[in-house]
Amino acid sequence: MKNLIYIITLCLPMLIIGQNEIQTEVNFNGHHCRGTNGLCTIGSGDMAKNNVNSTLVYDAKKGLLLTIKMDNLTDEELSKAFGKVVNRKNNNEELQLIVEGDFELDQNLLKTLKVPKKRITIKAGNYPVNRKDNIATVLFSVD
Repeated sequence: MKNLIYIITLCLPMLIIGQNEIQTEVNFNGHHCRGTNGLCTIGSGDMAKNNVNSTLVYDAKKGLLLTIKMDNLTDEELSKAFGKVVNRKNNNEELQLIVEGDFELDQNLLKTLKVPKKRITIKAGNYPVNRKDNIATVLFSVD
């Protein structure tokens, strides 16, 4: 089952071709950006151009796919994202992306992604990460 989820997540970018993919900056300073572990912000547009570390794709049927370029993160950022010290050389290491509290995407991000909904929320929780060649992918089901 674990291998199946891994294969599906790795193939998702190919399955979602034609969807709007944006480059963005994700910050991992925790809920309300208070310096703890986990997702803090997802930026888009001008504010993210200089510090791009991920891509984001929205598909109404599959959800929100976040692809993190781990080479673009410091060791501290990786630790905050995944709640532990990350071995950059071990692609088999199990990781989970932390979302400490419900995370609502801002309106500018929704417009950039061409999302027809007025609101998208990523529910709090630990999300399994699939990793290959220092690229981490996370699929969020969203409301």
